[in-house]
Amino acid sequence: MTIIIGVNGTSSGDDALVLGSLLARCTGDDMIVAVVMPAASGRGGPLWSLGRFAAMSGRADEVLARAHALTPADVRADFRAVPGRSAAGGLHALAEQVHASLIVLGSTGRGPVGRVLAGGTAARLLSGSPAPVAVAPREFRTQAPERLDQITAAYIDTPEGNVALDAAAALARSVDTRLLVITVVPSPDLLVPPPAQPPMKEFVAGALDSAGEALDLAVAGLPPELVRASEIVEADYVAAALADLPDTQLLVCGSRAYGPLRRVLLGEVSSEVIRTAAYPVLVVPRGSDPTLSGHGPVG
Repeated sequence: MTIIIGVNGTSSGDDALVLGSLLARCTGDDMIVAVVMPAASGRGGPLWSLGRFAAMSGRADEVLARAHALTPADVRADFRAVPGRSAAGGLHALAEQVHASLIVLGSTGRGPVGRVLAGGTAARLLSGSPAPVAVAPREFRTQAPERLDQITAAYIDTPEGNVALDAAAALARSVDTRLLVITVVPSPDLLVPPPAQPPMKEFVAGALDSAGEALDLAVAGLPPELVRASEIVEADYVAAALADLPDTQLLVCGSRAYGPLRRVLLGEVSSEVIRTAAYPVLVVPRGSDPTLSGHGPVG
């Protein structure tokens, strides 16, 4: 399988390259390190077009040379300048062409250091990518671990949540690490502020019990040696809780429950997490193959 790394000659691209290399080294997947180069247009006449194209080609060569220098020698990587009307469009087309298992991008330089903040390219890909998309926090290259010691799956009992869990489990097995499976539910005090009638309190308590039962059932379907722990967390804000989980080095979550199959489409919670998390976030398209690497599904 192939991991696509989007680079652009900035620290954001460097962060993506470090995260992608970490995943590729662990999974054994190949990488395509890609910079998107706008195709030459006829505007301004042929001489202007050729000159602009030559300048862009030189810039692409510089970006790829920088990426090559940062790529670990033990990772198999192909370095490409690919055409596209936009960075997101070029990476999208490349992912479809090579049947990519993952696209990795960096955060915008406008966000806080150590936090994920999807920029324009990431935001566009997260609105329709044919492959899972991972976004590295800003300055990830300076704090990246040598290996992933914990992958966390954000679980909810929906088809999309189960696809994300399967993908997280497959990735955990591929990188030879263990999985924390977590369900975050709104705090009962938030759902039922006092004073509340007993029937409403009982309804909320039953909903929390149902979430716990669904989590236990989902985890029971995974190999026991793969699961580090499973937890129900009560929080006032689900996205905020998912953005700051202790010891997490990669968070895997699913797309929202509607939209085209096999396309990333962010829901309310995942949209917030991809703007605030303190670790890389990987979003899995609904209806996708849960195998994120060439090592096969968990089972």
